[in-house]
Amino acid sequence: MSIDVGSPVSLRKVANFAVLFLILQVVATLGQRWIGNAGFQIVSLLGGLFSSASTTAAAANMAMHGHVAQSQAGVAVVLTSISSALINLPLVQRQPRLRSQMRELVISSVLQVIIGIAILFLQVRLVGLL
Repeated sequence: MSIDVGSPVSLRKVANFAVLFLILQVVATLGQRWIGNAGFQIVSLLGGLFSSASTTAAAANMAMHGHVAQSQAGVAVVLTSISSALINLPLVQRQPRLRSQMRELVISSVLQVIIGIAILFLQVRLVGLL
């Protein structure tokens, strides 16, 4: 008996990631040009609502090419992670079989968000990254 295991990487998933990455790259670049670091961070926060992986890749790419400072890209990744964690809560809550784990997920997500914000605050106050 053989089991047919398909490829873990589908062309559709790769194409979706590429399109999101391209859109986020363009919007983040425009945000950086028009508004400065705040524009880049706003796009990163909003990008996490759609795809934290694509947003993180776009921030890393911009830092690698010198469009934003590495510290700014790091802050962007934290903001992306925070928004991604929060947007997942309503998605998980819709799943009836996961409702019993909702309380733990909410507590864990809120703790992650608080820690992320605290770290960003400390960076601003102690290191002056923003």
